[in-house]
Amino acid sequence: MQRAPTFEQFGKPASDSVPSIIRLFKAATNKRINIMRGTPGTSVWQRNYYEHIIPDDGSLNKIREYIVNNKMQWALDRENLNIVWCPYTRTKE
Repeated sequence: MQRAPTFEQFGKPASDSVPSIIRLFKAATNKRINIMRGTPGTSVWQRNYYEHIIPDDGSLNKIREYIVNNKMQWALDRENLNIVWCPYTRTKE
């Protein structure tokens, strides 16, 4: 029994591959965010992403900690100083 491909072959994306899933997710969320912000066509994602297998619970906990603490760095990011979002109304303040 042959397994369905989970990678891109010959330049044609496999619909169930990680790159295809990430591409679709980023496109859909980018569109939704830009509708909410009123900024059509603006990119909100970094160009690439980093994927790897999480080898153990220690690594998983470090990643979780990074995710939780990363949002606290938003105010320190020079590119985000002029944009303040109200999380309750999803509008700019």
